[in-house]
Amino acid sequence: MKTYLKHNAIERAAYDVSSKISLDFIGTRPIKIGAVPRGGIPCLYILMLHLPTYYTMCDDLSQCDIIIDDIVDSGETKKRILELYPKSKFYAFFENSANWLIFPYENSLEGSIDDNITRIIQYHNITDPNHIDHIRTKLLNKGHLIS
Repeated sequence: MKTYLKHNAIERAAYDVSSKISLDFIGTRPIKIGAVPRGGIPCLYILMLHLPTYYTMCDDLSQCDIIIDDIVDSGETKKRILELYPKSKFYAFFENSANWLIFPYENSLEGSIDDNITRIIQYHNITDPNHIDHIRTKLLNKGHLIS
């Protein structure tokens, strides 16, 4: 089931995360915050509106005190980030939703999935049309793509 989030839900989540961070980092300054690429970046921008100026954005995750993501679903991204950057603390706007969350800044569920498949194909430099058609056919058969 899909849940379309409204902007006020994102603002509320930003406020909640900023409150947790403020409590966890009392007396610590300056504090560098980074984001998990893609989903975490818009959340970081919104979060920064709720934090004092001694919190600064950090591009190099290895230098960040805090790493932000949009959602913890399976927990794999969180696990990987904490393994790579054990000194950082991880926060997410949403956790363990039973529904597929669609953020207001995402086009649509179908477009997002198709975009991700296209990016994976490009990342692996797959140029053989037969291979691309094979991947798309398998995903269509499993219901992961809309034809």
